[in-house]
Amino acid sequence: MNDAIRELNRYIITAQKELDYCLTMIPPDKECVRTSRLDVEQALSDRVDFWRNTFRKEPDVPYEADAYGLWIDYGCKFTAPTLAEIRDVLETLDKKYPGWDLKSAEPFYATLEGNYPGRVKQERKGKRRNKSIGCLSALLVLLFIVVVTLSNH
Repeated sequence: MNDAIRELNRYIITAQKELDYCLTMIPPDKECVRTSRLDVEQALSDRVDFWRNTFRKEPDVPYEADAYGLWIDYGCKFTAPTLAEIRDVLETLDKKYPGWDLKSAEPFYATLEGNYPGRVKQERKGKRRNKSIGCLSALLVLLFIVVVTLSNH
């Protein structure tokens, strides 16, 4: 899987371990627990933001390249889900298949489609497209323009 997902998973695991450590202290260090809980919440929020960015042609940074790659492969086929829908998909997959996102992003989009079929973009009536072209057609046009521009210099 991509580097962004590995990094986000490490961030979540590290924050959770720090919180677990703070909770085992006798007596518990209230400031340590408070700070660690905030770190866990931030890590989980960053993970949701990453997945949200995979539905944007121009994702927010960080992890822009990784999110854009997933947009090309999967995200462009959907309308952007709400944050609650993204959280729901992540929670569903995490409960059923811990570590799923370290292997493949496909389960995320398959679960999104299964749970929220209205998010799948529909073909425009009267307009037929070759599905194999998909989102890459815009990328190919852009590549062509770059090649022509560079060959003229």
